[in-house]
Amino acid sequence: MPFDSLPDALLGRILGLVGASEGASLTLVSRRWRPLAGLFYSEPSLWQNFTLAPARPEAACAAALAARHALLHRVAPLVRRLDVQEFCLEANGSLVDRWNLTDSGLPLGRILGPLHADRLTSLMLCVSEVPPAALEQATRFSRLRHLAMQAAELPPDMQAALHQLRQLRSLALCSTRLPAPALAAVAQEATFT
Repeated sequence: MPFDSLPDALLGRILGLVGASEGASLTLVSRRWRPLAGLFYSEPSLWQNFTLAPARPEAACAAALAARHALLHRVAPLVRRLDVQEFCLEANGSLVDRWNLTDSGLPLGRILGPLHADRLTSLMLCVSEVPPAALEQATRFSRLRHLAMQAAELPPDMQAALHQLRQLRSLALCSTRLPAPALAAVAQEATFT
């Protein structure tokens, strides 16, 4: 069977095996593959896990963040796990700011906005702060089973939000300031591991 006559479903699986970073380039290889750009963005295996973070320190700019957010918006129906990394941990153990979501005009609430409420099962936030409005917005993810928040500051009143996340089974909190009400809210939810 000639390569050009392979069905789109099989070509989509090939794109999935190649990976997200190379798949977009692969759609430019031949005229037959150019229309597959749409297939590339609809291949579930490529977009189940999505990380919103700069790939390199020099990529830490508003344009790179806007491009990643636009991509997230396009593939949002397929995303099951979202990692938002405003900063990262270097090999020597120090935290390094990569970008500031709020200063770049892309607050956490706008990042969570396009995600489908019944699709997301895991959310990891490594950010300077988790605003109460963003935590409230996270309660719409009815299938959320894993939530990790690493932030300098967490919302003080987390109890109502955590209680609404009925499917939540694991919760990881890391903060330099964990408010007493937040700690009490976690202690009251016995279903967490």
